[in-house]
Amino acid sequence: MSNRPNVSVIIPVFNREKQIQKCLDSVLNQSLENIEIVCVDDGSIDETPKILDEYAQNDARVKVIHKSNTGYGNSLNEGVKKATGEYIGIVESDDYIESKMYEELYIAAHKNDADIVKADFFVFYENYDYEHVYNILSDKNKDLYNVVTNYKNDRRVFEAYMTSWSGIYKRDFLISNDILHNETPGASFQDNGFWIQTMLYSRKTFFINRPFYHLRRDNADSSVYDLRKIYALCDEYDFMRKCLIKYSQDMDELLPWLWKRRFLSCLSDMCRIGYEYRCEFIERLSNDIKKGVELGEIKKDTVDSKTWNAIDELISNDKLFYEKYYKFKDAAVKRLDDAKAIVVYGAGAYATRIIGDIQTSRFADKLVSIAVTSKEGNPVIKSRLKVQEIKEGAFPKDALFIISIKQGIEEIEAILKKNGYSNYMSCYELHDLL
Repeated sequence: MSNRPNVSVIIPVFNREKQIQKCLDSVLNQSLENIEIVCVDDGSIDETPKILDEYAQNDARVKVIHKSNTGYGNSLNEGVKKATGEYIGIVESDDYIESKMYEELYIAAHKNDADIVKADFFVFYENYDYEHVYNILSDKNKDLYNVVTNYKNDRRVFEAYMTSWSGIYKRDFLISNDILHNETPGASFQDNGFWIQTMLYSRKTFFINRPFYHLRRDNADSSVYDLRKIYALCDEYDFMRKCLIKYSQDMDELLPWLWKRRFLSCLSDMCRIGYEYRCEFIERLSNDIKKGVELGEIKKDTVDSKTWNAIDELISNDKLFYEKYYKFKDAAVKRLDDAKAIVVYGAGAYATRIIGDIQTSRFADKLVSIAVTSKEGNPVIKSRLKVQEIKEGAFPKDALFIISIKQGIEEIEAILKKNGYSNYMSCYELHDLL
């Protein structure tokens, strides 16, 4: 019988002395014992290297690579080279995982001879004691759970949540297809390029509708909050385009899809950029999208009319585009400033985003509760905030309700009015391009 580990778990680490122990303990406590843990220290200057070496001395499954600071992408590529397992898993050094994660993923992978197995995950804000389940597939695509598929059979795999850490990958699959992380400096969105390569080349992809991975979202060092890296997502999409061109199949369909995704993703992440950088960022995005149009890789007849009209507005006059879609939100900010208490209505992805944005803003102390029409049948919500059904007297009379759902906003407005609450706004007034 082979002594090869079932799964090699790669943990890229840089200056995580406060979080690495919780992360490592969760990996070492896996019910699947035949694993190896490859910790790649990216030139940490705190106590991280010492902590890693102590773990390696106490458990033979832990291997440590110490190297100079060459970035997240290079760390993961070095980890894959060092790994000997049948499958590769990735855990970020400030996150943690459920004890049965790799056992469940490996059983599914082995049973289906899968190149990739991915699962749902949790998002948590430790500073605010809040956690929510994210489904890797949307409700309209949930029939893709628990079946073997690939993008050739069903293009909807490209609509799956873009993660690298919530799954496992057959190592031989990664090596034979030369699938690597982009080796740009720092740790900024390099999992996006890895994701698209795995989706392109996988013959057998399997999605599991249970969450195992806990993703931190209140780390001030996270790239989505790092103003020094406002162009990193744009650069990663350049890398993703190169990956598509190298793949060279279905370009007429895949290139327009990628440009649309780039456009919408960059606009979404702009909401996390400081106001002083937004005009500059919009100008960069406009110039990038213009190149796609000039190359003929995205045009009117290759995307839906709503997206094309927004793209046309952006490349025609990026300043007017910014004024239309973002500047007017000052009115919404004023309402948040004036509010004595804030209540978010909803329990889905939109509500999770709004709650996260508020909890990491100056309005955090005003957020008092989460409102739902019924507690039954809603996604799992773990929070210090009360989750309450809309009833008269359940909330402060003058609270500002932010209705955070995709459809049915008018219906919720009517329910609020009926129960005596007249101060409300929709999430679209905060994020018009949700």
